[in-house]
Amino acid sequence: DILRYPFNVIVSSVIDECGCEKKVVGRFFNSMMMVYSDNGKFSEVVEVFEYMKNNEVKIDEKTCTLHLLNLKRCDQMELARDFFSLMVESGIDVVTVYSLTVVVTVLCCNGEITRARELVEEMGLVKGVKANIVTFKSMIGCCVKRWDFEELDLVLKLMEKESVMLIS
Repeated sequence: DILRYPFNVIVSSVIDECGCEKKVVGRFFNSMMMVYSDNGKFSEVVEVFEYMKNNEVKIDEKTCTLHLLNLKRCDQMELARDFFSLMVESGIDVVTVYSLTVVVTVLCCNGEITRARELVEEMGLVKGVKANIVTFKSMIGCCVKRWDFEELDLVLKLMEKESVMLIS
């Protein structure tokens, strides 16, 4: 059972004894992130992510997005925001429209519609990650539920600016 051993013991065993190629090591560590995430060991996920980043092990964006979804499912909104920030600040190409949409949904569920919209704007400018219709529908739904029509107007203007159309 991998969960019984501290991360540093696992790392030294894999690196010292395995001597595997980078691709295999990448898969192993991405799998470790998911095992920790699926078992609610969220601080260990961050530890694995940091190790991978610092040792130039390829981090799979899908693994990061699935971890964000696990955090959302476990109602760990703060941790989801923190992990997304870690992804963005890492400088690694792991931020996608899917991870952006998960975090926007987390922010909206938390009532932070303005922050969600600002994040969409920022990711478009800084990372070149453009929100899609699913991202915008999450913000629109939240605005309507909260009767925040001023913010809704700003979201719709952003949609227009980004050339994202509501299709009926």
